[in-house]
Amino acid sequence: MYINFFKHWFSLFFMKKEESYALIIAFIIAIIIFIGSSIVFPSLQGIGGLNLKSTTYHFSIYFFLCAFFLLALSPKGNLSNNIFVIILSFLYAVSDEIHQLFTSGRSFSYGDVLVNLFGILLAALLYSIFRWWQKQKA
Repeated sequence: MYINFFKHWFSLFFMKKEESYALIIAFIIAIIIFIGSSIVFPSLQGIGGLNLKSTTYHFSIYFFLCAFFLLALSPKGNLSNNIFVIILSFLYAVSDEIHQLFTSGRSFSYGDVLVNLFGILLAALLYSIFRWWQKQKA
């Protein structure tokens, strides 16, 4: 098990160019999320407590974070790498909400975590379908 773990992380240094670009973009998205979490926005309360702008932001930013992590870390679309990326993306979403606990004017939101998770899961599902379709076509 430890050998596979180190083999996986060692292989990050020998990625294809496209996978390296995808990883760089994923890290840029992660930085954007962190910076956005550090900013206090005016009240975003919408109809019935739901704000479409905030929900769309959370869903889409984590969709793209997961999608680029999948392109970089699971180029062949195997299940174990996909699950690793889903867990990695989800842990980042939770850590982002925890970070907001320490930012004045911000707070932890289970709703945001749930919306983030939906974006992550949709990205993983679409990526898995796309990779399965590619294998069927080949």
